[in-house]
Amino acid sequence: MRITLMTTLVFVSWFTNAQLRPFYSVTANKYGYINTTGKVIVEPYYDFAWSFTEGMSPMKLNQKYGYINERGAVIVPPIYDYAWMFSDGLSVVKVGEKFGFINKTGKLVIPAIYDRADNFHVDRANVCLAGKWSVMIYPVKTK
Repeated sequence: MRITLMTTLVFVSWFTNAQLRPFYSVTANKYGYINTTGKVIVEPYYDFAWSFTEGMSPMKLNQKYGYINERGAVIVPPIYDYAWMFSDGLSVVKVGEKFGFINKTGKLVIPAIYDRADNFHVDRANVCLAGKWSVMIYPVKTK
């Protein structure tokens, strides 16, 4: 009984802390992250913050974009000119005036050469190069 209770408490604690959501602080004029019980996990620090998808959230700091994980750790520092939410293990990022795709470690796996790009959905993404739209197929590995 005691082991079951402890296991349940550890799981609930981890699960609760892992589900962060952004919040805005009027006094700090910044965004941070709270868990489902309202406890502040990441103090207000970011210029903007988004919800999590696939365990990652884009955030904005000093006019640049990066990503944090659900524990509040910066995984991709704010180096991009814009960043979208993750979908199928990849995210569109803007580098200068061009768009490319990064993986969850921040590695640019598809070069930023596109004029526009949409997120992947079921291993396909719409991309625009030299004014022409096409569908890119990228086999995303789930493991």
